[in-house]
Order: sequence, then structure tokens, then C-alpha cells
Amino acid sequence: MQLVGIDAEALQRQFGKPGLIWREEPAQVWQYRGPACVLNVYLYRDSGRLVVSDAEAHSKDNKDDPLPPCVASLVDARSAKTPS
Repeated sequence: MQLVGIDAEALQRQFGKPGLIWREEPAQVWQYRGPACVLNVYLYRDSGRLVVSDAEAHSKDNKDDPLPPCVASLVDARSAKTPS
């Protein structure tokens, strides 16, 4: 899944409400934690809406963790929580 360029609404539809939000002016950082990793997504204002400009992932023990497997594990974890 491509994260860069999507807006905050699309991000929330995909991952739900972030577990943590903080500001690093002029950005907002949204953090999602899953069983395998932590995903930090950096959003900046663009034409009045928040848009993803970058994302990084790491394992909970602070080792590098490639972004695609982290995103996939978070989507899978969210899908498992959503009743069919």
C-alpha cells in the first residue's frame, strides 16, 4: 500500500485512529502500534488538508523493520478486529 500522498481521512480508514499523535511543526506525526512493529506517519498541510509526506517503521525492539511488511501486518491486525 502506498502511503505517501494520501490524506488523513484515507489513512484513518485504512488503519483506524492512531494510538498517538504529536506535533513536530509544521508536521503532525501519527503513530500506529501493531504486534510486529511501530509505524510513524508524517503528515503536512496541503491545500487545507493533512497529507502523508513520509512514513517509517521499526520493530518494538528498535531494530529496523521494512515499511511494507509493517504496513501489511497493521492492516492484517485491523482486519482481524473488524467483524465480517
